[in-house]
Order: sequence, then C-alpha cells, then structure tokens
Amino acid sequence: MNKFDKEEQIIHEAISQIEMDAEGFKTKLNRRMMNMNETKTKRTFKLKTPAGIAAALAGFMLLSTAAYAMVTGGLDFFREELEAPFANLAGEPLVPAYTENEGIHIEVVGARQSENSVLLYLTLQDTTGENRLNDRSSLNLDLYVGDTRITGNPGAPFPGSAATTSFLHFNRETNTTYLQMVVQGNENLRALDQFDSFILKGSQITISNPDGEAFFSRDGEGAISGEWNIDVEMDLTYQLDGMTWSNVSVGELNINHMMLTTFGIDGYGTHTVGGDGPDIEIYVELNDSDVIPLRAGSHGGNRTTFSFNYTPDQPINLDDVTAIIINGERIEVE
Repeated sequence: MNKFDKEEQIIHEAISQIEMDAEGFKTKLNRRMMNMNETKTKRTFKLKTPAGIAAALAGFMLLSTAAYAMVTGGLDFFREELEAPFANLAGEPLVPAYTENEGIHIEVVGARQSENSVLLYLTLQDTTGENRLNDRSSLNLDLYVGDTRITGNPGAPFPGSAATTSFLHFNRETNTTYLQMVVQGNENLRALDQFDSFILKGSQITISNPDGEAFFSRDGEGAISGEWNIDVEMDLTYQLDGMTWSNVSVGELNINHMMLTTFGIDGYGTHTVGGDGPDIEIYVELNDSDVIPLRAGSHGGNRTTFSFNYTPDQPINLDDVTAIIINGERIEVE
C-alpha cells in the first residue's frame, strides 16, 4: 500500500470500512475529511498520468456522493428517524440532486409534485468548518420547469407562490439542517401537465434567531448569499391530483378558483370587504367528522381582490374529504 499518498490512503481505508461499520465510518470520515480540509493547502497532490487523475477523480466523486448520503442519512433518515409528516409520500430523485457554493452543500433527497405544489426534503450543510448554520436556517429559492418559473407572483388576481418551511432537525456535529418545504406554485404550475424534472435555484440562506425571526439585514449581513442550482429528476408516479371549485360565494368573498391537494389549498377571487382585503380561516372536514385546521403559507389582497395559500400539518387524504369550511361556511365536495 506504500504507493498511495496520504489522501489516497484515507479514501482506500474509508471504502474498506463501508460494509463493516457504517456508523463508525461516518464518524471517522467526518473527522478525516475535516483534517484533510485543514492540511490540504500545506502540500501538493500529485498524480503523474492523465489516466491516474481521471481514475482518482471518478473514485473521489463516487465516494463523496456515498459519504455525504451516509452523513446526512438521505430520505430514509427523514422517514424513519425524523418521522417527517409527508416523507412517505416523497420519492428519491432518479439521480443524486445536489450542489455546493459558498461552502454550503445543498441536496434534495426527496420530492413529490401535486397539481398546485412541490414537496421538497432538503439538507443544508456547512462544509467549511465555520458552523455558519443553525437550527433556524432556511433557503430562499425559485423553482423552474424548463424555462417556466413556477414560483413568484404572476400578478392579481392570481395567487403568488408560497413556501412553507418546517425545521425538522439540526445536527450540530456536522452543522447540517434538515428541512421540509411545501412550495405552492403560481398559476404557471397549474397550467402545466405532469413534468419529470424541475430546477431549484437558491439565492440566499437565511439565519433566524430562536424566535423564528430572521436577523439578517437588507445588505445581506447575517445571511449567506450564493448560487445553488440543482436539477431534480423525478419519477412521474410521484404526482398527486387535486380537487377544484370555481365561482363559490362565501359571505363577502367570491372565490373564482380554489384547488385542494394533499399538500394544501390555494385560491383567488374578489371581495367587497374593502381595506387590505378579508381575513380568511380555512378547515378541511373529513368523512369521520374530524376537522383539520390549515395554516396560512401566504394571504394577500387589496381593496377588490384576494388570494391565499394554506397548508396542513399532516397529509390530507382527498378520498376522505367531505367539505371545505371557509370563515365558518361549509362548502361540500361535489
């Protein structure tokens, strides 16, 4: 084994332990990779032939992907250890979906699409050793299908997109944040047929205090700005249908369009309340007479129009839905 230099030796030893002791390998690999980061500027890594360089690079990339999955746990960690509420509905991307920029490694480990939403399970890890993330870190993002942006505000009366982020876990040892995001898209998403891939474009990671309030300023102080672009390829079986209502009157609200899926409800319309628009409270009634409250991902309006995006804490089984209750008025499923 003396033909290996120190870094090749580390890789070889790590590979040899993967099937023997996964938990021990994860701990040792974290420690050794940190040591490599601290010492890599002190010496030069040399491979004499192009074939050797290519083989080492391919091997290192393969190990890096496998090692990162072992460190974060992948989608199974969300399902089995964190018991994330929507994780059993998500599917792993067909190919690993990750990127790294500004020392932050971001990976999409699970996703699922409905007619009005995209469910995401993500991990954010600071690989610099500076421990810049905390248990309230989240990602500001946009989603695209091809060149079509399915987030953002398309303009009244259509609802803009809303991202409801749930902080599930924070690993202080590896400085890794585990997030569930339900991104309710804009009108462009509802106009699309099924799609088998999308692009996540992240621009800023916000750091919040324990009260959940972001403490970064407008000039970016206290936040991490960068470009995190991830291509996510999905299995088409991971799409969920929804149910819709049109032209429904509820008190001073005229709901032009409303859609309910497993991940939540959105809608838009006109009103006669005046001011900044109406207050809206929404519940989902199930056939066992149980009632599920929905929380607002976003809610906006002006003197004549309104829009809303609301999400549940647990998946909604549409087969069990008997009615939507808006501001106390029951709207039956047809």
